[in-house]
Amino acid sequence: MQPLVIAQISVEPFKCYLQQPFMLAGEKLSFRAGFYVTLTSITGLTAKGEASPLPHFSTETLKRTQHDLHEIISFLTRKEVPLAFEEAIDFMRKEPHFFNLCPSARFAVESAMLELCALHQQKTLADFIGAINPKPLSAGLLQGPREQ
Repeated sequence: MQPLVIAQISVEPFKCYLQQPFMLAGEKLSFRAGFYVTLTSITGLTAKGEASPLPHFSTETLKRTQHDLHEIISFLTRKEVPLAFEEAIDFMRKEPHFFNLCPSARFAVESAMLELCALHQQKTLADFIGAINPKPLSAGLLQGPREQ
């Protein structure tokens, strides 16, 4: 199998207004903002991650998230990624460049890397990570109010 090498990383900002604003920790949230991270392999496979700091729940800011994402780009571009799940996890745990990333930036990059590993091996992400129950579960919050 050909090695998995990251050829390109793009970072795209987004802002999504919510249909129904809501209160969270005493603050009204009317939109979500963050960055979509796209990793592209040398074979043309693409995988995405999302970095969206949650205001008022941490010290993360959009500015810090964007900075961290741009810092990791130079490290990961042209980097060969381990293909075995455990090796990929070890790579992300032990690589110093990942240590200083804010949580949402790290989540976005790690999510995209794992998805890219799965795609490279023509597996679903559930199969790649060895999920016990790969069937999607439904979250009640996403279903809206129940009929009475």
